[in-house]
Amino acid sequence: MDPLEIYVDVLFFQNMGMDFLVLSLASRFSGIHSTAVRRLAASAAGALATVIMMAIAGTGFGSWMLHVSLQMGILCLMVRIAAGPQKLNGYGRLAFAAMFSGIGMGGVYFLMLSTMTAPAASASDSGHFILAAVRWWDIFWISMLAYAFLSVFQEEIVSRWIHARGMKKVKVVLAGKEAVFKGFIDTGNMLREPVSGAPVALAQADCLGCLLPDRPMEKTVMDRELLPIQPEDWVRYLEAAGLKSRICYIPYQTAGNESGFFTAFRPDMLEVEGRGPVPGAVVGLSLKQFSTDGSFNMIIGSNMA
Repeated sequence: MDPLEIYVDVLFFQNMGMDFLVLSLASRFSGIHSTAVRRLAASAAGALATVIMMAIAGTGFGSWMLHVSLQMGILCLMVRIAAGPQKLNGYGRLAFAAMFSGIGMGGVYFLMLSTMTAPAASASDSGHFILAAVRWWDIFWISMLAYAFLSVFQEEIVSRWIHARGMKKVKVVLAGKEAVFKGFIDTGNMLREPVSGAPVALAQADCLGCLLPDRPMEKTVMDRELLPIQPEDWVRYLEAAGLKSRICYIPYQTAGNESGFFTAFRPDMLEVEGRGPVPGAVVGLSLKQFSTDGSFNMIIGSNMA
């Protein structure tokens, strides 16, 4: 079989599938929201670029360093398509996560693959025989196994590391007033505003009193005594201040099948320590006290940290 035929017939779809799984892992790890359509488009573009690059490599064109540089360029192209309109730090986080997810998946993939195939028949077949000998369903189940393995690794190891990093200060600005909270990074917080898809930070309602006009203009609620504020107070305040359009409701469902809606509002700005402003972020109001010792009074998702 002609090597170029193998590249087109196998490498394209193999790389597209692997790239899609890698980008899915990377978006979860980095917290960058990416739709399945964007990831699929990025995977197809990356697979096509890889096939072209390897076809050129088969002609003996270029040096090893050139091929590495081209591969990094392909990664940047994929990240740009998958991430959409992100700031530079967003691209960097996703590229970093994609690189290590790709190394992990590639390692598992080819380790499994090497146990299923015999050595190449000749030196000239080296690099092509393994791909030609593997069946499509082998590629599928090995890819899914690698994805599952790294997903478990991410949840059990990486998520614990994220939790161990501690709290983040979160500044909320509304109508010229601001409050600073102790935000706990919860990778299980997947709340989003249903229309815009914006991430939601969940705050204790009784900690937002300093943003209301009939409360003291305190600059921080990091260590102060809690005030008895209800979500209804926020609805009345925002309506009276001509900010009715800022009100929204966030649907939720707990692991115990408890469901309902959080009253929420869109602040002028929500800024997370080390991340900066989070565009379009929403603040949801919870009547529950998050910690018995007051160590944190806001919950943010890893996509906001």
